[in-house]
Amino acid sequence: MTHKTVDWNELSRMGLIERINREIMHPIGLAVCREVESGISPGALVSEDGEWRYPEPAEVCPVTDEEGHRWTPSWEMPNRVFCSKCGKERV
Repeated sequence: MTHKTVDWNELSRMGLIERINREIMHPIGLAVCREVESGISPGALVSEDGEWRYPEPAEVCPVTDEEGHRWTPSWEMPNRVFCSKCGKERV
């Protein structure tokens, strides 16, 4: 039996990397990361000074444009914004 798999880019589009990081990894000083181009995760980043701290999600509201893209800031890559529906990066 073959099981369907999803890569780390798809997990990110589903909001799971952010949730895993915020709820499990960040409090213990780790952050799951991924390579956007390949969808592969090399592992977890280790915080130099303990716990990772980011703004609460409620402070950042995704914006949907006229083409239907739902732009959401990336917690893994500051200053980069991606569509949570298709994964396209806004330039």
